[in-house]
Amino acid sequence: RLAGFRYRPRFDFRGVGLRHTARLAGWTLLFILVNQIAWIAIVRLATSATISGATDAEKAAGSTVYSLGYLISQLPHGVITVSLATAVIPTLAALAADRDYDRFRLELGRTVRVALVIVAPLAVALACLGQPAAAIAGGLGALGGSTLAIGYTIQAFALATIAFTVHYLMLRGFYANEDNRTPFFIQLVIGVVNVGVAVVLVQLVDPNRVAMMLALSYGIAYVVGSVLSVRLLSRAIGPVIDREMRFFIRRMVVALVLTAFVTLGVAAGLDAAGVEPLRAVGGLVTTVVAGIAGLLTFVSAAKVVGLSELGYLMTSLRRRG
Repeated sequence: RLAGFRYRPRFDFRGVGLRHTARLAGWTLLFILVNQIAWIAIVRLATSATISGATDAEKAAGSTVYSLGYLISQLPHGVITVSLATAVIPTLAALAADRDYDRFRLELGRTVRVALVIVAPLAVALACLGQPAAAIAGGLGALGGSTLAIGYTIQAFALATIAFTVHYLMLRGFYANEDNRTPFFIQLVIGVVNVGVAVVLVQLVDPNRVAMMLALSYGIAYVVGSVLSVRLLSRAIGPVIDREMRFFIRRMVVALVLTAFVTLGVAAGLDAAGVEPLRAVGGLVTTVVAGIAGLLTFVSAAKVVGLSELGYLMTSLRRRG
């Protein structure tokens, strides 16, 4: 009052953008609803496996095992992908508002490549070292009877680790372009594929492999989702998979194959030398030694094949340090 301000409520809401905002929020809520329905269906399948194997500790491989594998697979995404997406989306939104889709694709493509140069090697590590890593968890006691199931589940989630990252970043492109409707329909397809494939796969295995099959179905669903999101986003902003991205994918595949070869070779060598990867101590030794060997191989291979994104990332980290 001393400043001369007088508050008077206004009710002329027309033209301030609330309808557009509400429409975007509505599609987002539907997106969340689809996710929750799919999650409930998967949890019910996992819980059924737990109940079926309740009389045998070795077969208690349902919801607990699946949740553990899921958390491990989401760790790289939560730390790396979300951070990169959070940093880039204001830039993408500004470029989309200016309809500067050339720079939009440039920024989005660079973010995808930087994310994959970190996430993809971690996914290879999960696929190659899932069993010895699970042996470490088995040493905790309560999970000891489910060590093999945990290992298989971690390995099966490796596919989802990469596919989910690509899909997540494509969704940031849609959101920056103020398109929340398309992500809903993409997520609807993902949910249907996830549940449908899971229902089929779990019928083919014993309860101690159900969590693995649920992880595999999750990965398959997000491979479908990432392909679909890339194609649909490309229709709106132009080709996301451009010449630079294709070259990156080829170089990345070469580096990852070499990394997997060395990682598995070192793990097999340790096993032959008497280090038991399915026991807690042996699993720890195998995970650390083979993991370091794989890391060094990937860094070396990346330099040889010309993965400039890794060099860009290392330079950025040194500057911040």
